[in-house]
Amino acid sequence: MRIWLTVLVLIVSLLTACASTPEAAPQNNSQPGLWGNGKDNHPSSTRGLADDGTEKLTIHLMSPSWAGGGWADNNHPVIEKLNEKLNIELKIQWVPAESYIEKIHVLAASNNLPDVYYLNTNFLRWRERGQFMDIKPYLDNYPDQFPNLRSNIAQYGYEIMNPKGKYYGLPYYGIETRDSLVIRQDWMDELGLQMPATVDEMYEVLKAFVYGDPDRNGINDTIGFSMSVLENGGFGYVDYLMGAFGLANGWKDVDGKLVPVQVQRNELKAFVAFLRKAYDEGVLDKDFPTNKTDDPMYKFAGGKLGMNYANPNELYTTLLPALQRLVPDAKLAYLVPPKGPTGLRASKTATITNKVVIQGKINVKKQERILKMLDYLVSDEGTILTRNGLEGIHYRMNADRTYRKLEAFDSDRPFLLSSWFFRRFDPATQERLWDDPVQSAKTLKMFEENAKYAWPNAAIGIETETMNKRFTDLNIRWTAALVKIIIGLEPMQMLDKAIADWRADGGDQIIIEVNEEYQKLQ
Repeated sequence: MRIWLTVLVLIVSLLTACASTPEAAPQNNSQPGLWGNGKDNHPSSTRGLADDGTEKLTIHLMSPSWAGGGWADNNHPVIEKLNEKLNIELKIQWVPAESYIEKIHVLAASNNLPDVYYLNTNFLRWRERGQFMDIKPYLDNYPDQFPNLRSNIAQYGYEIMNPKGKYYGLPYYGIETRDSLVIRQDWMDELGLQMPATVDEMYEVLKAFVYGDPDRNGINDTIGFSMSVLENGGFGYVDYLMGAFGLANGWKDVDGKLVPVQVQRNELKAFVAFLRKAYDEGVLDKDFPTNKTDDPMYKFAGGKLGMNYANPNELYTTLLPALQRLVPDAKLAYLVPPKGPTGLRASKTATITNKVVIQGKINVKKQERILKMLDYLVSDEGTILTRNGLEGIHYRMNADRTYRKLEAFDSDRPFLLSSWFFRRFDPATQERLWDDPVQSAKTLKMFEENAKYAWPNAAIGIETETMNKRFTDLNIRWTAALVKIIIGLEPMQMLDKAIADWRADGGDQIIIEVNEEYQKLQ
């Protein structure tokens, strides 16, 4: 009996010792910073942070990469600066964007996800399973410890796709109303036209572009406006028209109930009639049914299209120079979204849905250090670092206190963390210290103007079983029916059939399920 008692005491002692070691501590809902519904999961402002910053911690970070790929290794100057500043060893895994979702699923299946990572899918599903740290208690209880996460990230960004009172992740900021309507100013000047303010005025200007030979080449080869049919259904490059006619950007809230664009009969009738007339009179690109997603942009850059969307960040550095290589005297002007029949205007709007999430079941010290790192990334100092790189390596101050870019900026690309992983809410995301202040001011002015006419999707982030199974197929067939009406293969009366088919084949069930989920977020 004494032997068994001795053995039992030894076992209890060993278990107690393991539980007291931070890295080995079992993670549960009573620990600060972890996901859970218990009252004790909120860190106490009187207890203080578990992490005092003295222990060097290894942090594994994963982010998608696009053209050019991520940094070749983890000896990059920006990483070295972050390691020194935060007493960490940062390990970044860059995954090509086209295979990023698959990579996340593989790592999740093997229970081997990184400590902090960019998430562009499955957020709602994994959030419900308790995969992510709730950071709201830290922002509430330690405002002095994380001031930049509070002041430089908009509160609504945290709230998107989260239940009330919870912040499971941080929003990846994208300029929601970034893309701007741009029109050929030189063509308007040539034809003596004024900047249009309404949809009808815009139509007349674009019709003049088609029939007035604005490029003076004696050939009827210019196009008023273009659009594309998207791979998963819907139309590209005509958001300004859809919003002007009162259509939803996917879904809109009507008296507390979400209504999809596919059933907005009156608004669809006006929108489709406008496009049908434009197609019949040659104002709308005749090739739009076969256009690939971004063909309108390529046609605009090729000098044959009178109006299109453009990214203001690239307008003066890429688009206009490319156009002027073909047409040296070309001029572009910003066009305020035209006013529709009832006075509505709409900017192309992409609601923030991507997140940066912290593992909910890693050591609390590491969670807190990651929060400190993210707070630094959106501070003034961190923003300068992740947009411009290091002074003396990537840029240098001139004698007149202006700046110049150094060659290493282009080879090191120190801006990747800001561009691809995490950044503050600031439309000047791509502005550099050495940029022309006049052009920068023009770009920011466009963002500011666009924001007045935001056109958000009221159902953003909501997923349901029937939606996942049926929505794409329904949307493709619905779009195909509208295209036939626009190009004159079917009469306008077929619009009612397109709506009825969408509803009968699963659309009504999607509406029910989406509204059930929507009520949970109210």
